[in-house]
Amino acid sequence: MKHRTTKKSWLKTGLQILAQQGAEKLTIAALCTQLNVTKGSFYHHFKSRENFIENLLQYWEEANTLAVIQLSENLGSTRAKIREITTIAVASMSSSPEVSIRAWALKNDKVRLFQERVDKTRLDYAQKLWTELLNNDEKARSVSRLHYSFFVGCQEIMPTMKEAEIYAMFDLFIDKITQ
Repeated sequence: MKHRTTKKSWLKTGLQILAQQGAEKLTIAALCTQLNVTKGSFYHHFKSRENFIENLLQYWEEANTLAVIQLSENLGSTRAKIREITTIAVASMSSSPEVSIRAWALKNDKVRLFQERVDKTRLDYAQKLWTELLNNDEKARSVSRLHYSFFVGCQEIMPTMKEAEIYAMFDLFIDKITQ
């Protein structure tokens, strides 16, 4: 049965395909099949596949970077903010398109530019938090890069690490950094 889809449903489905199958499988036909709609529905929301990809990457950036930063900003202490961004990152690892987007960025300049912007935003925010916590700009820069590298690296390890193990490593990390 055909049904109306929203722009957001297209974007969510696109991220699911990316996370589960990779960028090569992110086609208009695959999206239409997944949503059980026609290509006309796709073109109702997007001018082209390139327009869809740009919207998809913006949606990913907003949902997985800007919204996370905003959410953590509503917390009290800097330590709580660092814990929150880490918790959100770890909780999303199993269903996140991050690994696929990073792989895609190696082959596609537009995707690479989005990835660079997301990484810069995340690193800048992490550095801000670590500067507040450590009161040392130079150390905060290194620690924020280490913290972010921890997140990216944990996504790449196969088989996937269990959340409890990642949290235990993060607790060790933050204890060592702040002692």
